Amino acid sequence: MPTSYATVPRYGRSSTLELVVAYYLTWFEKYGLFFVTAYALGLVTPELSPKVALMDLDLEATVASKSGSNAVKQLFWMGCLVHYMVLAARDGGRVLRYRFVPILLTLGFVVLISAFFSSYPGTAIKRAIFQIVFLIVVTLSIYFAFRRGTIGICVTRAVYLQIAMVVLAIGVGGGMNHAGELAGYAKVKNVMGHYIASAFILLLLVEFVESRKVRHSLKLKLILMGMLVLTVSKTSIAVVIMILMASHLPLLANMVVSYTLIIAWFMLFVIVPPISFFLNTYWNFAMEVSPSFFTQRGEIWDACYNDLALSGKYAFGFGYGSYFSAPDIPYSFDIKWSFLRFISSAHNGYIEVLLQFGFILSAATLYVLLRLMGLIRFSKLHAMLFFPLIHNTTESSFVRDHHTVWFLFLAICLCAALVHDVHRRQALAQWRMRRQQTLAKSKKAKTYYLRDREDGLVVMERRDR
Repeated sequence: MPTSYATVPRYGRSSTLELVVAYYLTWFEKYGLFFVTAYALGLVTPELSPKVALMDLDLEATVASKSGSNAVKQLFWMGCLVHYMVLAARDGGRVLRYRFVPILLTLGFVVLISAFFSSYPGTAIKRAIFQIVFLIVVTLSIYFAFRRGTIGICVTRAVYLQIAMVVLAIGVGGGMNHAGELAGYAKVKNVMGHYIASAFILLLLVEFVESRKVRHSLKLKLILMGMLVLTVSKTSIAVVIMILMASHLPLLANMVVSYTLIIAWFMLFVIVPPISFFLNTYWNFAMEVSPSFFTQRGEIWDACYNDLALSGKYAFGFGYGSYFSAPDIPYSFDIKWSFLRFISSAHNGYIEVLLQFGFILSAATLYVLLRLMGLIRFSKLHAMLFFPLIHNTTESSFVRDHHTVWFLFLAICLCAALVHDVHRRQALAQWRMRRQQTLAKSKKAKTYYLRDREDGLVVMERRDR
């Protein structure tokens, strides 16, 4: 018998507060991905004011605010982190059994280590921690939405909100820039272009994950393509068309293209320049193009490589988030009356990886990206990777803050891993079922029994079933 009231088992009743909290957590588990996707598409902090020509000096135009400088961003991502850590604890940490977890932990470690090579370690470490928070939130949001089967609802609602926001921006007079191109709720039209292209690819991703067309799929895609054409973002338009065509190719063909793209770009922009620098035969791609190459990108890239060489930072880089986001303007960009003073990115994701991580940690970053791509076993998803891989040749998004294209890259890889896990489990269950059936057939019961004959004799017979 119980010796005190403390040892008396309680009835399984829950208070109203506990029920409300449980309902809220379940709701957030289902639909938290909607808020993460909306933030990644720039919908939480829209720019609805009229666009002026000065903003076009920097094509990126501060796609993401500096890490740690935006209170709304901090509250949003830290709030999401707390929610998802509680959900992960309730789930028993089952997400830890997936292959992508150690890969992302490696990336977080690389980012954190690089911060210690910064001239501004306090700021760099804060930005590195934010990137780790971003990786955790994106991973858990996709994981829980996949488990609940709500990825399609979250993404399509975010796309509806995006279209509504573009219409609102046009309605209040801030949707078009001075050249009549669609800038929507972004600061410049190129940013709006990759917002729309990312939303379009996310719709394709949802249809693959759920193996069905989303509601009003054709209408949504036509509207997004129409808006994308209005942005006159040539890279985004060309790559989206390329993805639609490549989706029908075999897996091997798309794998060859995606792996060739990332390895070739890393070799050209990241691996060869530091090796040639260490061997005293210095060469980089910017030497082969004119300063006006691809709307002045030649001059921007040359300035980036020049700072790496002059500062002797080719080995470990300037540290995560410590080059363009530093308090001081980079040396080669600090030119009076030059447009370079307004630049906030290398306009090349591969060069920006080198700027932040240097040769050694960039090699580790390439390894992580290849491991993430190795999670993809489906032709359509390898085709979707063309967008982030090509986008980073003209803009910077790899391992950058909460950039939309970086979110898209992670979403493609994580969804591929989750879908592959489901297929593997189904295949394993079918194999076990077939094995049991085979064993049952091979071990037919051999029954021996006695039978009385009419003459009174008893005989033993065998019967196979």
